[in-house]
Amino acid sequence: MLYDVPEKPWQIEGPDVVPFLDRVFARRIDNLPEGRGRYAVACAPNGGTFMDGILFNFGKKRYWYVQPDGWGYR
Repeated sequence: MLYDVPEKPWQIEGPDVVPFLDRVFARRIDNLPEGRGRYAVACAPNGGTFMDGILFNFGKKRYWYVQPDGWGYR
């Protein structure tokens, strides 16, 4: 079966992307190998959970973050 699902990846890129992602996610991102993905929880500024999903490293300082339902927690 094929399903149309609402997942929309967020592309995050730039010269300071790794330090930025290391501050946003509750696990280390700097050791994510190129071409791989891992489960990661994004944190809100107050320390709470913002959303969870899979972060993919496409190399050249370019990452995609995909949330399971396409929306963050409210």
